[in-house]
Amino acid sequence: MEGFQATRSLHWGNVPELDAIFALLFIVTCALAAQRGQVALVMSIFIMALCIEQASIRFGGTHCHAPSVFDFSDCSSLNSVLFYIPWIYSALASTARLVQKRSAAFPLLCGFMLMAQGLVYELQGPSMEWWLWPPRVGGVLRSPSTITQFGDLSTSPHQVSTSPHVTDALAERVFGVPAMSIYFHFALGVGIAASLQLFSFPTSFFKTLVCVGLVSPILALLWEVPLRSVCVLLSVTKSHAVAAVLLTVYFSTQLLGPSLRWPAQRDLSILLLPLVSHGYFQYHAQFGPGASRLAPDLKLWSLVVSLFAVFANARAAGLFYTEEKLATKTQ
Repeated sequence: MEGFQATRSLHWGNVPELDAIFALLFIVTCALAAQRGQVALVMSIFIMALCIEQASIRFGGTHCHAPSVFDFSDCSSLNSVLFYIPWIYSALASTARLVQKRSAAFPLLCGFMLMAQGLVYELQGPSMEWWLWPPRVGGVLRSPSTITQFGDLSTSPHQVSTSPHVTDALAERVFGVPAMSIYFHFALGVGIAASLQLFSFPTSFFKTLVCVGLVSPILALLWEVPLRSVCVLLSVTKSHAVAAVLLTVYFSTQLLGPSLRWPAQRDLSILLLPLVSHGYFQYHAQFGPGASRLAPDLKLWSLVVSLFAVFANARAAGLFYTEEKLATKTQ
């Protein structure tokens, strides 16, 4: 696939269906946030998501989403922005019930929770043509295009081009997914949770926006340092470096960090967002349009990711045990 071309019929797959499911998840997220006094957090996540999407396309040409019911711009569909909001909000809410919000483990665990929430979507997207990653040669994602790019890419108007360093960064892929994209979700989750810690979990809109929209992307970018260090010092590929860093962080957190706690009380609303999201993507992969288009290996790993995410969120919701229930059993 060399890009979405005006001369060829676009494969929409079930993009309108994606827009609908993410619009539903967004509405549910807003309702939950309103009940908990966290509307400022949700709106800040939305603004951050929109800025990340636009900046990555306009400055780097990192990807191009298929047109949807509503597009923020060429290559930036409704679902490409809305998907951030329920997943980030859910990851933060669940992590806060598994470890102390002030602990060093909170940002790291949030990174893994966010990665688990989004990976099932990331795995299916390229094969379903919900979006395109940069071609390994040529550097043109979409032509013609009405979007305006900046920096070095501003010299190629009327098309969505990819910068050389982005092409190199996203070249190594697993099931068509760049290894760096998987790492990005982890780093973003860590950055958001760490920035909230630094700002003592603000409730005002301005402080939350500065925290989530400005500080968290900077903190997320810092995770490129250990990754590049592993690549350079050990002369390994980005894919292996990503796996090594993530596994090291995960097991270090489990072995050296505080043990996971059981929530004080059951709150099944914690499970609502991940259950709907993963339920939809598993139906899509196993029985829906993806059943005939996705590779069996990909469907297997998609299922594994969903099971991990749902069980982790079920634990956070108190579906299995709560502190109150455990105290009763020990008496």
